[in-house]
Amino acid sequence: MIVRNNFAEPQLEHEAVLSIAGKNFGLRTNSDVLSALLTRSYPREGFLGSASDVVFDVRVDNATEKCELPTPCFRGTEHLVFATFGSRTFFTFDLLRNYVAGVVPSDRTHDRAFWQRVIIPIVIGVLGSSVGIAPLHCACLVRKSEGIMISGLSGAGKSTLSVALAQCGFNLLSDDWTYVTQLSSGLTAFGLSVPVKLLPDATQFFPDLNHFSPTSSLNGELAYEVNASEAFHVGQATTCTPRRFFLLQRSSEPVSLFRPLSSRDVSNWLEQSAERLPRRLIAAHNRRRAIIHEIAKLQSFVFETGLSPHDSAQAIKDFCESH
Repeated sequence: MIVRNNFAEPQLEHEAVLSIAGKNFGLRTNSDVLSALLTRSYPREGFLGSASDVVFDVRVDNATEKCELPTPCFRGTEHLVFATFGSRTFFTFDLLRNYVAGVVPSDRTHDRAFWQRVIIPIVIGVLGSSVGIAPLHCACLVRKSEGIMISGLSGAGKSTLSVALAQCGFNLLSDDWTYVTQLSSGLTAFGLSVPVKLLPDATQFFPDLNHFSPTSSLNGELAYEVNASEAFHVGQATTCTPRRFFLLQRSSEPVSLFRPLSSRDVSNWLEQSAERLPRRLIAAHNRRRAIIHEIAKLQSFVFETGLSPHDSAQAIKDFCESH
């Protein structure tokens, strides 16, 4: 059963339930092509219930818009967020009703990259905390079904370390944003299978990047955005149970050091680095805080390193095997 919304248009006759980051998204659209694309990309998981956590209405018009990946523009007021992506693509997010409404041109119905790299991550980023998903600015790697989460300041090297860890035998779940929720089976982390993003100077560590060309990312930054399995021939994962948390810090010395990190420090770090939520969304604040509280119970360490990404990755692998 898909939860209905009073503002939904009756002409959106194609319905489906998508499974994204452990939640049900009730999709309604007037495009059978878009419904098929999103259903293939986010097939419904059998362990999820039948009710929708988010209502996701998308109207496709007959216009076209020739633009690769437009830079999004956001405005917000209280619990409402408005976003434009180019001149003909509009989305509204209602954080109180867990409702998304969008209008897209017809050529976007075939554009898998637009949905997987832009729209779905933004939907989860904006609405996640309202439905019990904590979007966290962390990389996540998986080894023997157990996950390690790696956080740190922007520019600390999470992405290069993530790729190096993947080349060291870990499966890559995410190099940037990880989506964590509390299921009946326990704390669970999800990735969205988006490309890894590496700055141009990463070619000194990953010569395979020379086969690709850097492009302008959504924030205007010049970077390589590549599929990790295709570019580096590494394993990838979509979900895991987190077991360890590392806070990455750079060192000017050629060393790698591990120091225990207290639960309070983990909580404070994740709370401070999370996206801001409107004050009135008390339930969303509480859901995210509860997930962060569970993450803070993991084995947690500061990882300070001045080594190359591959040497740092080997240090983490050795540490995990010995602790």
